Order: sequence, then C-alpha cells, then structure tokens
Amino acid sequence: MTFLWVWLLSCSNDQDRWKEDLKLQWASSPEQTIIDLSQDTNPIAVLAKVQFLIEQHPGKTSRLCPLLKDQPARKRCERLNERPHLWSKSKQEPSNISEHPFHKQAPKALTCPSEQTAHECIAQQAMEAARFGNIQEVVKICENEQTATWRGECYFSSAEALIKRKLAHGYSQATELCFAADPFVENCHNHLILELAQLAPSSYTPHKEDWQTIFSAANAVDSAWRWKDPQRAENIKSRLWSEALGEAYAFSKPVSGDPVDALPKELLPHIRSAATKRLLSIDSPDSLPLNGWLKLVKEALKTRHQGSAHRDQKQKFIAAENLYLDRIEGIDSIAYMATSERPTHENEDLDLIFCILEAAARRPPHNQKLLNEALEHSNTFVQKRAEQLLQLTVKDVRQEGGE
Repeated sequence: MTFLWVWLLSCSNDQDRWKEDLKLQWASSPEQTIIDLSQDTNPIAVLAKVQFLIEQHPGKTSRLCPLLKDQPARKRCERLNERPHLWSKSKQEPSNISEHPFHKQAPKALTCPSEQTAHECIAQQAMEAARFGNIQEVVKICENEQTATWRGECYFSSAEALIKRKLAHGYSQATELCFAADPFVENCHNHLILELAQLAPSSYTPHKEDWQTIFSAANAVDSAWRWKDPQRAENIKSRLWSEALGEAYAFSKPVSGDPVDALPKELLPHIRSAATKRLLSIDSPDSLPLNGWLKLVKEALKTRHQGSAHRDQKQKFIAAENLYLDRIEGIDSIAYMATSERPTHENEDLDLIFCILEAAARRPPHNQKLLNEALEHSNTFVQKRAEQLLQLTVKDVRQEGGE
C-alpha cells in the first residue's frame, strides 16, 4: 500500500514510541488520559492521539470525541463509537477472507491528507466512490486495508453509503459489497434493511402510495436474492416489513389501524406486532388482563386516523431483543420488530395474543402478572410461549420505558 503523507512523522520510530506510551496510559487510567489530552495545547497532537485511541478502542472512547475541534474528525469519532460490530464478539463464523473475488484484486495507491489516519482516508475515499456506484473503485480502495476488521469495515461503510444515496436502486450493488465485508457480512446485510426501513411513512396514513419506497425496497430484495436463495429472499422481506412497520408505529399516539387499509392482508401479522408493541410501551403490561389487552388492541386496529405520511425520522425506532431462541414445534414464526422472531397463528385472536406476550416480555418488571396469566390459557402454544418468556432473566431483556 502506498500513501503520500505530508506528515512524515507518522512513520518514524518516535511516533511508534508515543503510540505505545499512549496505549499503556489508556489501559492503566483512561480518566487521566482524558485529562491530559484536554490540557494539551497542541491541536495537531490531540487530533493524532484521539484518532489513534478511537481506532484502538471503538466503543470505549466516546468521551474523547468532544476534545476534537475538527468537525469531520469529531463526527468520525462519534460514528466509530456507535458501531458495535467493531468491538462486539462476532456471531459470524470466521472465514477465509481471501476467498471473495474482491480480495484478489490489487489495491490502488492513495494520496491522503496529513490530518487523516490511514483507516479514515481509506474509508472516506471508498464511501465517496460507493455513492457514485463505482464498485470497482471501492474494491481497489478497500483492498488497501491490511486487517480483516478494517477491510470489512471499509466494505460495510461503503455499502451503507451506497444505499443511503441510491436507496432501493442501490440495494443489489450494496449486497455485493456486504459479501466482501467479512467478518461483518451479516451485520452489513442487516444494516441495508435498516436503512431502507427508515424510509417508512407514519402509521397514520391510509394510502398505499405513501408506502411506495418500502414496496420498492421489497422488490429490490426480491431481485437481488430470489435467484440465489428464495427462502432468504422471503426472510429478508419479512424483516424489512417488520422493521418498516416498527418505524411507522414507534412514536404513534394514539395507535390506529390505518396501515390495514394501505397494505396487503399478508402483512397483517407485522401490523399487529408493531401496533401492539406500541400500545404496551405506552401503558404498563400489568395494567390490564390478557383479555383486556386483546380487546384494546382490536379496538385500536379498527380506528382510523387518516393523517399525514410525514414522520419525524430523528426519533429512532429500537429493534426488539431476540427472545425466540427455542422454536415451538408445530407453529410458524415471522420476523418481529426487525431483529427478533415470534410465533404466528392464522387465528386473529391467537396471533394478537402472541403479539401481546412479546411486547409484555420487553417491559420488565411490570409484566409478570400478564405472562403468568397466559400460562393458564387454553391454547398450548400460548402456554408454551408464556413459559419460555417467563424463564428469561431480566438481564436478557432490553428494558424499554413507557410514557
């Protein structure tokens, strides 16, 4: 890899020495390191040191971001600290990174400004190429990275940049970049769906045309996956609709059933999931018995708001923790609030009860009464699901406050 640096000190022995000293200081006392950096009057030195630390410890260095006067550098610091795949233990099985055809291509020489680290320079140029749909250029740039983590992050961030610029039209190309994003392949594919789902309108619109961006996204998923893996195409579309409806209902108050008029009937289970989840985030699960919640949800889904499609996208939808790790034999499942699954049933009341239990399970500790009541339900699938959810400990559940 060839870089033309103005700041030649980055290659010197002195530079390597201060990096080692800084690593040791951060390991022994992050607080003192922050104090020392805040008192350093050399902005170039502070920039270099903070950039080094955030690349060494993403997810643990967000407190350093305010020390950066340079706005792009500060935004990058915040972004890296908001990307948990960089520091979380990967759920993906390790693979041979050289197997993907992209990794056999020769990198191109890059010219980088002195204030950027190598990783920052590579990522920025790759994302810019991705925004123009120049996949071959992205490959030549990302292949400058020497480690699997940063090479994968380069392809990952490039795929995100592409989908943000071209939306559904860029999905197929973005998936190709994700396939090269080892060890973050699955994270990358999931983030593409997250980006597309954020285009969902408000739950208050009854008009099908307001959902056109999500229909286009579903068609793009079909085009990209149907010929490769038909079942995965269906799974991804299920996740897309579950997340899009989760976005649509995330801050709706009151809750209405307008999407029932706008969307095909096969999407009713996802509408039920999102509407019920929202209702049980407004009031405590234990405030009503199971039949009381069933009646309330059904009444809400019959009401119509007939409002605007506009939705404040600054308010972020939170995906649901996956609590369906042990499948119940004899009953189908669907995607639930993006990252989870839930049992589903063709009977409307039973399907709504599953929605109620799933939503309640994510509101500890005020859910025990409702879940225990479900243990006595006449349906064995409901009993089994209630039993599963009760066995989960509080620490395994994402706690979400009500209003």
